Amino acid sequence: MQEYYEDVYSLFEDYDPEEVQLILERMIKIDVEDETLNYRKVWEAINIDPQDILKLENDREVAIKEIQENLKDFARLHPEKANNFFRMYLKTQREEPFKSELSRQGLLLSATSQFEFLITHLLRAHFLESKYDEKLSEDLSYEELDEQITDLVKKNSKFLSMFNKLDYLVRKHPLRPDFVRDELKEISERRNVFAHRSGRADETYIQFNKKVEIGDRLRISQNYMKYALEYLHLWGLVICVSVGERLNIYDEKEMGKLLSGTAMQLIRAERYEFCVKLCEQILANISFNSQNNKNTLLINSSISLEKLNLKDEMEKLLSRIRLTPAESVPGLGKLSKAGPFFHSVPMAVYILRGKLALAMDMLERAADSEQISYLDLDHWVIFDYVTQEPRFQNVKEKLKHKITIAS
Repeated sequence: MQEYYEDVYSLFEDYDPEEVQLILERMIKIDVEDETLNYRKVWEAINIDPQDILKLENDREVAIKEIQENLKDFARLHPEKANNFFRMYLKTQREEPFKSELSRQGLLLSATSQFEFLITHLLRAHFLESKYDEKLSEDLSYEELDEQITDLVKKNSKFLSMFNKLDYLVRKHPLRPDFVRDELKEISERRNVFAHRSGRADETYIQFNKKVEIGDRLRISQNYMKYALEYLHLWGLVICVSVGERLNIYDEKEMGKLLSGTAMQLIRAERYEFCVKLCEQILANISFNSQNNKNTLLINSSISLEKLNLKDEMEKLLSRIRLTPAESVPGLGKLSKAGPFFHSVPMAVYILRGKLALAMDMLERAADSEQISYLDLDHWVIFDYVTQEPRFQNVKEKLKHKITIAS
């Protein structure tokens, strides 16, 4: 944004930079907060007097002709500056999907459609893996798949909505109460408003958004788009993992890679708050046959909390992790969920607690027992905390040497 400020200032030598800053802040506030599109607010944000605004028959408000003529004069008298100004404006609209309202509308339509595709294919997995119906083929087009699932799920209806499918799926594979269906309904109905109703709220939409009235022209702010995408991303992942676990689609190793890889992608992208939300919902909705998978998820969530400087919340998660091997019960042996003890788990806990000597002890044990590899040292974000530690460098060299000998 600073680049845009500097370009704007260079166009208007006598224009007060502080006023430009205030105008931009007002525009950003409108873009982030407003549910509906209000041209009058936009004109007022750029200091156009309300008396200089005309309302056309189609309810669109525009600045009066004199203001438009001033823009023409500016372009005629200063063509190079005008060209730079409008090129810069187009750059702000096209550089990223979030910066253009039109792009955000298309993004919302695409995201909700992809979520519906996901629900349909999870239902296919439900019928195939649970052996509910032998008629479902493994090789169907999306249209054929949707038609067959509709025949299996529908109740006295020729049309099966995404929510009918979702309700059926969630009934068979329950989610925790944190799953708020009405939020998804609002996102879906806002999509329908732009796809079928020229962007104006109708009776159906206002059931899920009390801030607007029938006929209001809706908009999709950057803030709303971020919220909608995160909601669809979060619950798409949670439903996938939940259904996959209950149907035994993944083995424990695959499940661990899926969960850990997803969390680390989010951490690398600095999406710490979203990573915490995702880990929290997966921990609530998955039973975890592997204690190691659960511990790894707790650690990755703790890393995100540490990045957010939420140390108390981080400590609450770390306190749920066992730092010593589980003891066997006479006559029963080790509990099935305990699995093998991984030294990398207490190592990560000690790193986050700042106990580096103990952490390096565990790292060396993990390396000696071949529980971690050279590639793990670059892959897992927990090692970013100790890259400068001499003992870490020694372990890294030893593991690298093993790869060299093996090759």
